[in-house]
Amino acid sequence: PYGVLCLTHPLNNTEDFENGAFLDTSGAIGLDLFETQSRSDVSKSAVKGGYFTIQGPISLVQGKTSVVDEALIARYPVFMDGHNILIDEIEYPFWGFTIVL
Repeated sequence: PYGVLCLTHPLNNTEDFENGAFLDTSGAIGLDLFETQSRSDVSKSAVKGGYFTIQGPISLVQGKTSVVDEALIARYPVFMDGHNILIDEIEYPFWGFTIVL
């Protein structure tokens, strides 16, 4: 919620790769999309505009230990009354993002 990654699915993607390779997404948990320089502007634009955004290819926070180093990241902001965030001194009823790599 509020732009901080707290859940990834699957945590370890073994279905899309061969020979025992997998994508471990646990390194992304805790990432604040509004405080991370490489993701902040696009994340803020998605909330301010209320629309779906695509960023990338961009380096993943999982680092070089992952089988995938870069990806396109699609973000869709979820708005919900009672969950507010302040961006550039304007309050938005923002709950969080749905994200697909």
